[in-house]
Amino acid sequence: MAASDETARRYLYRKIDLRLMPLLMLTDFFNTLVRANLPNALVAGMDQDLNLDASKQSHATAIFFAPYVIFGKYFHPVVPQQSLDLPWRFLIFRG
Repeated sequence: MAASDETARRYLYRKIDLRLMPLLMLTDFFNTLVRANLPNALVAGMDQDLNLDASKQSHATAIFFAPYVIFGKYFHPVVPQQSLDLPWRFLIFRG
Protein backbone atom coordinates (compact mmCIF):
# COMPACT_ATOMS: atom_id res chain seq x y z
CA MET A 1 0.00 0.00 0.00
CA ALA A 2 1.38 3.38 -0.94
CA ALA A 3 2.08 6.03 1.67
CA SER A 4 -0.59 8.32 0.26
CA ASP A 5 -3.16 5.51 0.49
CA GLU A 6 -2.21 4.88 4.10
CA THR A 7 -2.44 8.60 4.88
CA ALA A 8 -5.83 8.85 3.19
CA ARG A 9 -7.09 5.80 5.09
CA ARG A 10 -5.93 7.23 8.41
CA TYR A 11 -7.53 10.57 7.61
CA LEU A 12 -10.80 8.87 6.72
CA TYR A 13 -10.78 6.78 9.93
CA ARG A 14 -10.03 9.87 12.01
CA LYS A 15 -12.88 11.77 10.36
CA ILE A 16 -15.30 8.88 10.94
CA ASP A 17 -14.09 8.54 14.53
CA LEU A 18 -14.61 12.19 15.35
CA ARG A 19 -18.09 12.34 13.82
CA LEU A 20 -19.52 8.95 14.64
CA MET A 21 -18.02 7.98 17.99
CA PRO A 22 -19.47 10.84 20.07
CA LEU A 23 -22.94 10.02 18.74
CA LEU A 24 -22.49 6.31 19.44
CA MET A 25 -21.18 7.03 22.94
CA LEU A 26 -24.12 9.33 23.68
CA THR A 27 -26.59 6.75 22.38
CA ASP A 28 -24.95 4.02 24.45
CA PHE A 29 -25.00 6.26 27.53
CA PHE A 30 -28.73 6.92 27.24
CA ASN A 31 -29.45 3.27 26.53
CA THR A 32 -27.50 2.27 29.64
CA LEU A 33 -29.22 4.96 31.69
CA VAL A 34 -32.67 3.73 30.70
CA ARG A 35 -31.79 0.06 31.18
CA ALA A 36 -30.51 0.81 34.67
CA ASN A 37 -33.35 3.08 35.77
CA LEU A 38 -36.35 1.26 34.33
CA PRO A 39 -36.42 -1.41 37.08
CA ASN A 40 -36.03 1.32 39.70
CA ALA A 41 -38.98 3.22 38.24
CA LEU A 42 -41.09 0.07 38.22
CA VAL A 43 -40.31 -0.57 41.89
CA ALA A 44 -41.13 3.06 42.72
CA GLY A 45 -44.65 2.66 41.34
CA MET A 46 -44.48 3.52 37.67
CA ASP A 47 -46.17 0.22 36.82
CA GLN A 48 -49.20 1.19 38.88
CA ASP A 49 -49.32 4.72 37.45
CA LEU A 50 -49.26 3.40 33.87
CA ASN A 51 -51.34 0.26 34.58
CA LEU A 52 -48.57 -2.07 33.43
CA ASP A 53 -48.96 -5.78 34.01
CA ALA A 54 -46.00 -8.18 34.03
CA SER A 55 -46.17 -8.76 30.27
CA LYS A 56 -46.06 -5.04 29.45
CA GLN A 57 -43.18 -4.52 31.90
CA SER A 58 -41.27 -7.29 30.15
CA HIS A 59 -41.89 -5.72 26.74
CA ALA A 60 -40.78 -2.29 27.96
CA THR A 61 -37.56 -3.77 29.31
CA ALA A 62 -36.93 -5.84 26.17
CA ILE A 63 -37.17 -2.75 23.96
CA PHE A 64 -33.93 -1.48 25.51
CA PHE A 65 -32.11 -4.80 25.90
CA ALA A 66 -32.77 -6.27 22.44
CA PRO A 67 -30.76 -3.72 20.41
CA TYR A 68 -27.89 -3.99 22.89
CA VAL A 69 -27.78 -7.77 22.46
CA ILE A 70 -28.22 -7.67 18.68
CA PHE A 71 -25.83 -4.86 17.78
CA GLY A 72 -23.36 -5.07 20.67
CA LYS A 73 -21.43 -7.94 19.14
CA TYR A 74 -20.97 -5.98 15.92
CA PHE A 75 -19.98 -2.67 17.52
CA HIS A 76 -17.49 -3.74 20.18
CA PRO A 77 -15.03 -5.69 17.98
CA VAL A 78 -14.83 -2.75 15.54
CA VAL A 79 -13.89 -0.11 18.10
CA PRO A 80 -10.33 -1.31 18.92
CA GLN A 81 -9.45 -1.28 15.21
CA GLN A 82 -10.26 2.40 14.91
CA SER A 83 -7.62 5.08 15.25
CA LEU A 84 -8.84 6.39 18.59
CA ASP A 85 -6.37 6.73 21.41
CA LEU A 86 -6.78 5.11 24.82
CA PRO A 87 -8.81 7.91 26.49
CA TRP A 88 -11.58 7.51 23.91
CA ARG A 89 -11.54 3.76 24.37
CA PHE A 90 -11.92 4.11 28.12
CA LEU A 91 -14.98 6.28 27.53
CA ILE A 92 -16.49 3.72 25.16
CA PHE A 93 -15.84 0.63 27.28
CA ARG A 94 -17.24 1.37 30.70
CA GLY A 95 -16.38 -2.00 32.20
